[in-house]
Amino acid sequence: KRYGGIFDGNGHVIKNMYINASELAQVDNKYAQNLGFVGTLGGGTIKNLILEDINIQASTNAGDILGRADSQISGGAFVGWMADKVTKNVVDNCVVASGTIRTTGNGQGVGGIVGNAKIGTISNCLSLVEIHTSGSQAFVGGIIGITKTKVTVSSCVYAGPGLVNTGTSGSVGGVVGN
Repeated sequence: KRYGGIFDGNGHVIKNMYINASELAQVDNKYAQNLGFVGTLGGGTIKNLILEDINIQASTNAGDILGRADSQISGGAFVGWMADKVTKNVVDNCVVASGTIRTTGNGQGVGGIVGNAKIGTISNCLSLVEIHTSGSQAFVGGIIGITKTKVTVSSCVYAGPGLVNTGTSGSVGGVVGN
C-alpha cells in the first residue's frame, strides 16, 4: 500500500532499523519489492526525521517478486519507491546518520534517501549510509538510485563512507545513480 499521509518526525531519532527482503518475502512476495522506512510513498510527506544504524538487505532479481520483468527492486533509507500518478511526494529535512544498505540480484535501484523516485521533491537531506550492490543493472546513488520523471532534488548531500556497485552493468552517482 502507498503511504499518503504526513509523517513529521519532529527531529526524533529512530535507531537500528532492520529490513530484510527475504524475511518479508516469506509473508508475501509483493512486500519485498520496495524497501525503506516507507516502502512506497504515494502522495505523502516524510520530514524532520533522523535514522541511525540502519540495516537494509535485499537479495532477489527484478521480476522475481511479482512475476513481471518490470518489478524492479527499489531500496532507500527513507523511501523505497516514490510513486507516480500522484500530485506530490515529499522527503524534507531527513538524515541517515549511519548504516548499510546491501543488495544483490539483477535490476536494483538503491539510494541513500530514496531508491526509485518517479514524482516528488527531496530537499535538505543528508545521507551518511554505506551502500553495496551487485548483479546486473544496479543503479546506486547517494541520494536517489533511479529517477526518470518529475523529481526535484535541492540542498541534499551524500557524505557516506562509500557507494559500491560490483555488478556487470549499471552506474553509481554521488547524487543520482541513473
